[in-house]
Amino acid sequence: MDQIKIETSFMKNYLSEIAEKLLKKKLAHDISIQANGLSITNEAGRIHVHVDLDAEMNAVELKEMLDGMISWEEL
Repeated sequence: MDQIKIETSFMKNYLSEIAEKLLKKKLAHDISIQANGLSITNEAGRIHVHVDLDAEMNAVELKEMLDGMISWEEL
């Protein structure tokens, strides 16, 4: 089994900055992200990713983010 864990403050802050920049580029909104941890496990070719983060945004930003991920017409 292979495993990657990100738990240090330095790396969590770096992940937070990356996530904020990606969301700003995609949604054109400033959404506050705080990464609390990341772990990736590879066991027999099966990958498991666990992301722990907090995000603060208003209702409009949340709706736009969800609309970008989900096609409501397909549900």
